[in-house]
Amino acid sequence: TLQKEFTQKQSIGSNIKQERDWMIEVRNHKSQPIKLLVEDQVPISQNSAIEVEKQQLSTGKADELTGKVAWNLALKPQDDKKIELKYLVKYPKNQQITVE
Repeated sequence: TLQKEFTQKQSIGSNIKQERDWMIEVRNHKSQPIKLLVEDQVPISQNSAIEVEKQQLSTGKADELTGKVAWNLALKPQDDKKIELKYLVKYPKNQQITVE
């Protein structure tokens, strides 16, 4: 679920910042404990003018090359867990990009 989304133009300089804050919720509906691997991805920039900054990974392990983030979870019966994935993308305002 997307928690927070805003675009902010810097008053000094010529950059636009876009922040994305995702909440991933998992729940164990079984009557026994489970181990679960949750994977997601942070955008990767191929352009040196576009910067991606990881802000919150909720103890996830990030692969710097691929942007993949992984969480190994152990859930008790009927337990649930919330994971936050938050990142900031900064790019020149003369470029059009889609941030997801």
